[in-house]
Amino acid sequence: MDVYLHLGAHRTGTTAFQAFLRTNRARLAARGTALWLPGDLRGGPLEALAARPGGRARALADRQLRRRLAGAIDRLEAAGHRRLIVSEENLLGTMAGCLAAAAPYPEAGARLARLDRLFDGRIARVGIGLRRPDDWWASVMAFRVSRGAPVPDAALLDRLARQSRGWPEVLGDLIGALPSRPVASWRFEDGIDRPEAVLARLTGRPGPVGMRPAGHGRNAAPCAARLAAYLAERGEPALPPGLVPLPGARWMPFSPAQSAALAHRYPTDIAGLPADPAADLECTGDPAFGRPP
Repeated sequence: MDVYLHLGAHRTGTTAFQAFLRTNRARLAARGTALWLPGDLRGGPLEALAARPGGRARALADRQLRRRLAGAIDRLEAAGHRRLIVSEENLLGTMAGCLAAAAPYPEAGARLARLDRLFDGRIARVGIGLRRPDDWWASVMAFRVSRGAPVPDAALLDRLARQSRGWPEVLGDLIGALPSRPVASWRFEDGIDRPEAVLARLTGRPGPVGMRPAGHGRNAAPCAARLAAYLAERGEPALPPGLVPLPGARWMPFSPAQSAALAHRYPTDIAGLPADPAADLECTGDPAFGRPP
């Protein structure tokens, strides 16, 4: 069985893409493709797939997890599935972990290497969506604040604006962990309204025809006005001075200079990516992905 990992990233339309997959689960299953989505993994026997690597206790627990994974995959194969798409953004790390490190996914390589061991080399391809760094961090922080995290202070914003790790380093870690297998990526702005193209980019081949849409705007970051209301309800200080929380205006905690510092590398970071996420697909593997087994 070939395993395809959709690693997010967080805040790149991942929830909308997962809703699209969930909507078309039966159609994909009829063509030999099984799905493991957050609702299938979190709180269940395979939740530890998203655990941090390292340590003797983790290594011992991973032996059991590897056996559970092998049994689950055997059952999928017995049911006629030939491919498995795993979409869970926490496999790459957490938003809280990124903020704590002031860098995107500092454990990306170690996490993917661990997953490759757990899946016993079955990972065929990995995919990740990318977003302009200032927008990505702003969305991450807005989401975290809406879930009870404190408003980031000036020191954290300065650390984020000055840090040197970006998407090329994350992709380099992923490629280093799976040197012989494709690591596909796409731009948030190109894939947010085109989940069928993201699916094609993730798997390296077109999906079944006639897949149904699942809507847009799922799990979007709250706007500035809503964030201000959340803080008021919690009795916490307002958003930083100078921000006018107009209805619908998104929250941008960075100064113009900080945003520019974060954004200036993005055109170079994505220079090699096609505008169409489904373009430039490899023609290796099973060409009958979109046809019944």
